[in-house]
Amino acid sequence: ADAAADIGYKSASAWSTLRAGKYGADPRTILKRIRQLFEQEAAEAGSIKPIPYADLQVADEIGEYLDDRRDRHVMGFVCGAPGIGKTAAIRHYADTHDNVLVVTCRDGMTPYYLLKTIADGLGAAFPKNTSRVEAIDHVAAALAGVPRSLLIIDEADKLGAAQEAARDLWLPEGHCGHVWAGTAAFWARLNRSFSSTAGQIARRFGDILSLTRIGDEDVSRVLAHYPAWAKPVLARARELGLGNTGRLCEGLAFAQRLAAKAGAAAPSPLQLEAAFAALASPNH
Repeated sequence: ADAAADIGYKSASAWSTLRAGKYGADPRTILKRIRQLFEQEAAEAGSIKPIPYADLQVADEIGEYLDDRRDRHVMGFVCGAPGIGKTAAIRHYADTHDNVLVVTCRDGMTPYYLLKTIADGLGAAFPKNTSRVEAIDHVAAALAGVPRSLLIIDEADKLGAAQEAARDLWLPEGHCGHVWAGTAAFWARLNRSFSSTAGQIARRFGDILSLTRIGDEDVSRVLAHYPAWAKPVLARARELGLGNTGRLCEGLAFAQRLAAKAGAAAPSPLQLEAAFAALASPNH
């Protein structure tokens, strides 16, 4: 019913039959309205100034840690809550430094797929019909051939069966830093058993960088991008978003959109609450 109202239909029947593939009339009118809605929302989203993650302390801390791992050719682990800004900071680092390769893991990633993804990123032909050991040696040699290089494996929680292959890519003589990025829960699983393969992986990381929450200074920097908002609204936004960069930035941007749809320059307290509540919804 809400979707039908958004495109200007009082009844939800047209929307429902279109979704079910049973719309008998010419669908061009309803499709045009849907397209207009998308264009309108895209224009609203595009008018909202994105938060520069690179300006935040989280990005500085991660950048310093990555520099250290790259310079010393050692392994490291960036541990932080989902949404705290790990991926944004890592992407910014890769964009502003030479010879940094970021691989984002996916569910069900196999050792072969991981190794091929890294080889492709390095521009190194991946040998076919070779053993896993030979494939690892090939990729490790390609990494060693890149001066002052760094391999970052993001979303390491999803490595699964590829964990050992990722571990074996790092060699003391490889002259390449390796950093995994994941959650505290994943780090706890790795560090649980000293004698297991996971424990062996955890010991290779040495000192890890653990980010549990964003600081007050970072929150203030983000809120400074909304100077027209009332002080009580900003104070409530601080309470709702503290500890999670992604949640804070998304909630503020969504609240701004709600205000824009209502023809206001800044959101009301109710609109702010609704925006952050929507982020917690399973449908978000």
